[in-house]
Amino acid sequence: MKKNDFDKVEFERIKCPFCRDNQNLSQLLSAPDRLNNLPGEFFIVRCQRCGLVFQNPRPKEKYIELYYPDNVGYFIPSNIKMGRLKRKIDRLILANFFDYRNLGRKNFILKLLLSPLYLYFYRPRSVPKYVSGGKLLEIGCSHGVKLEYLKKAGWEVMGIEFNRKVAEYARKERIFLAALFLTLTLKKIILMRWLWIWSWNTFIILKKPLKRFLKF
Repeated sequence: MKKNDFDKVEFERIKCPFCRDNQNLSQLLSAPDRLNNLPGEFFIVRCQRCGLVFQNPRPKEKYIELYYPDNVGYFIPSNIKMGRLKRKIDRLILANFFDYRNLGRKNFILKLLLSPLYLYFYRPRSVPKYVSGGKLLEIGCSHGVKLEYLKKAGWEVMGIEFNRKVAEYARKERIFLAALFLTLTLKKIILMRWLWIWSWNTFIILKKPLKRFLKF
């Protein structure tokens, strides 16, 4: 991938993916790619009719892969290990705020003391509440670090990854994880009856996310 490859990228303006309005879109901000330092300026808008926030204009579908090469940050495995104290605090927060009874009992005083950590670090992460024997599917799982975390917390997990190289890494290094390159249709996968379907930073690359998911 060369920087001049981005000179050929074509952008398209779209309607609101949720309510299909294209008349009442207001720009919230514009910014460069600060994560991977790829060329371009990107614009985020809000639909005044339904409130949805999304990228507009966006690269046409055939150029999406340019922005997701194998060496970008979210495809590089993390080797950071959780220390003993942090692991203990993590288990206490999961038990007290997300009903992970398999990790410990709730304690009112501990919950009060841990509230700042929960509000600042955990609530924005949308950690799923625990369900015994629950099955969780992540669409766009990258190298599987989030699924490994949830597997250790008690979930039965599976991941789907659109990047073949990263999916192969996840299968090899995280033996528990059946990370698939997307060869099945999403409809067949979702019909496997998952209790929780999780996705981070994936909807933005789908041409029609609402149609792709909600029709199932």
